[in-house]
Amino acid sequence: MKSKKLGSENVLKLVFKLGIPAMIGMMTIAFYNVVDTYFISSIGTEAVGAASVVFPISMIVSGVAFAFGSGAGSSISRLLGEDNVHEASRTGSIAFFSALLLAGGLALTTGIFFKPVLEFFGATDEIMPYAYNYGLIILVGAVINAGTVTANNMIRAEGFAKTSMITMLIGSGVNMVLDPIFIFTLGLGIKGAAIATVTAQSIALVYALLFYIRGNTSVKLSIQKFNFDLDIYKEVLKIGIPVFIYQFLSSLSIGIINNQAADFGTEAVAAMGITTKILAFMSYIVFGFVKGLQPIAGYNFGAGFYQRLKEALRYSAVILTVYCVVAGLGVFAFRYEIIGVFTEDSKVFFMAEKALKYWSLSFILLGFQMTYITAFLALGKAKEGSILGLSRQGLILIPLIFIFKAFMGFNGIVLAQSAADILTFIMSLIFAGKLNKELFSENIKSEAAINNIRWKTGVSIYCPLVFLCLNFEYQM
Repeated sequence: MKSKKLGSENVLKLVFKLGIPAMIGMMTIAFYNVVDTYFISSIGTEAVGAASVVFPISMIVSGVAFAFGSGAGSSISRLLGEDNVHEASRTGSIAFFSALLLAGGLALTTGIFFKPVLEFFGATDEIMPYAYNYGLIILVGAVINAGTVTANNMIRAEGFAKTSMITMLIGSGVNMVLDPIFIFTLGLGIKGAAIATVTAQSIALVYALLFYIRGNTSVKLSIQKFNFDLDIYKEVLKIGIPVFIYQFLSSLSIGIINNQAADFGTEAVAAMGITTKILAFMSYIVFGFVKGLQPIAGYNFGAGFYQRLKEALRYSAVILTVYCVVAGLGVFAFRYEIIGVFTEDSKVFFMAEKALKYWSLSFILLGFQMTYITAFLALGKAKEGSILGLSRQGLILIPLIFIFKAFMGFNGIVLAQSAADILTFIMSLIFAGKLNKELFSENIKSEAAINNIRWKTGVSIYCPLVFLCLNFEYQM
């Protein structure tokens, strides 16, 4: 059984083996988002603004898939660790079909009230025609994508990282090929970008389902196994609901940023959209790597292999921190060149450069945060995972957007994200220390002193970085 290797292979090798394919897959999606923004930017500033407005709306619909996919993935990896294949198959089937039904209902409801929704998410009069035509098609794709994301999370939960990666590569690759054809060759403009997206998402879903149909997985998807089992929903949604709320608040915060930026003109909305896509490219690599961590953490926790779990968390935190520092400082150094690829509008350029400057610096803190957000959710510790996940993109960020804007205008909107990253990172350090003590106190008491040294060392490394971010914000 493929999943058995999660509890036996060398931990560092396993972290890379599962993390890198997932990272490549997510990086491909992120690269597509950047390329898509590049093609759309050739249509005009209003088209970029439209994509920026629609993006968080589609994220909310896809959030249903992340909820059921992450919840089922966490449950399935632990069930396979307990060698309970039958219950894992029931969990997978219920999660998959539930995700499709709920995503469809949410997309339909959103479509009925689409114009008011677009206005709430920052669509100005100039942006609205583009956003409406683009967004209605994207909503259809979001439902299809819900099936792909859910299935892909469950495939990854069994340790099939390469298959998961290929699914994402197919979707993103087809999308990038079709974008210029539909936008320019067929002359469909921004509608063409949306049609290309939906076509690619459909092909990716077919590939994922064929993997199940061929019988490659321990988990078997079947409509016959689908029912409204409250116990399974409870297990899946105790992880899934926090993930959905996180996705919802992430989308809401992007929408609020667009909405508040609209007070400074269409150019401001376009600028924030460009910056968001660049940051997404950087972040998706982190999100991909921790997706590889999730089945390792869940399986070994379910099997009682706590030492292996500890090693996996440590490796992930170190690897991702190195990446985030290099990527964040690299984007900071070359921000002028990067922004110049997406716009020739001087006002858009000025606003986007300012946002990217500060967001790239606070990005260096993300790797450690995501390692432990993922760990808490994979271990079924929804409370801790929820607090950390919801703080960065919601509970802390959203109030700061309004408070900072009231005092600093557009600069305040920019600085809110960096401040939220710093505060959430501090919380992550505290929660991570508690997790070590809670999980390993019975098994590795002799290593308590070593753990304390490690956490003190981590704080001593990060404190200068936090000071650096604060110092740059003060000089703005």
